[in-house]
Amino acid sequence: GRSGFIAFTRGRNSYLPGALCESEQQVQDFWLHCIESILTTGVDGIDIREENHSTHTNHPQDYGYNEIVLEKCTERGRVDEQTMAAVRGDAYTAFLAKAKQLINRRGKRMRINFQIDWYRSDPAACRRLAYPANLDFQWQRWIREELADEAVLRFYILPFDCIFSDTVAQDLIKRCHNKGIPITINRYIKPKTLIDEYQRVRQDGRFAGFILYETCSFLKMLSGGGCVISEPDVEKLFENITAGNE
Repeated sequence: GRSGFIAFTRGRNSYLPGALCESEQQVQDFWLHCIESILTTGVDGIDIREENHSTHTNHPQDYGYNEIVLEKCTERGRVDEQTMAAVRGDAYTAFLAKAKQLINRRGKRMRINFQIDWYRSDPAACRRLAYPANLDFQWQRWIREELADEAVLRFYILPFDCIFSDTVAQDLIKRCHNKGIPITINRYIKPKTLIDEYQRVRQDGRFAGFILYETCSFLKMLSGGGCVISEPDVEKLFENITAGNE
């Protein structure tokens, strides 16, 4: 499944691909339309996750120079990266508020993925391609204004122990706890430590769920339909949970 052609290209694209800008009203309207369409299918709720495969770019720092952002920076008296980040951060937070209202009106819940890899002054260089730069992710404000019905604690480059020791993670967990926001741990599967990690999260008492990420790591699709668990440690975890041994 991973063999075949490999292509290389020279030069650069004329335009940056990937992320639509949250500061454009048409973009917010489009996103809200997407959410409404998803809700119409009968889903249980909506997850919001900024870091995903469609936003990867070699030039994240080049985002945010569209006219609406520059105009709003001028209104604030400065056109620089810090002001640009504030303008875009306010716009994205405003979108989240609209999204939550729409989702809650339909009787569903909005869950925000909180990216603790990124919420720091010195994020790992290898993760910078996954986020648009020049944007203030106002995660403290999202919690303070209760824009999240539920939270997902998401990390990729940080070790598992960050849940219990990292200062950003502890601050985020405390803020959510104070607002009564349930927290689910998103864990990229590490088979040899999976069961111990699950038990540690379950016994901690501060967390409401544990996501095994991602399904392609432990599910094998069958040609005749259906699927089976292909990772023995995941199978063992499921057996323990079913047997009530947790």
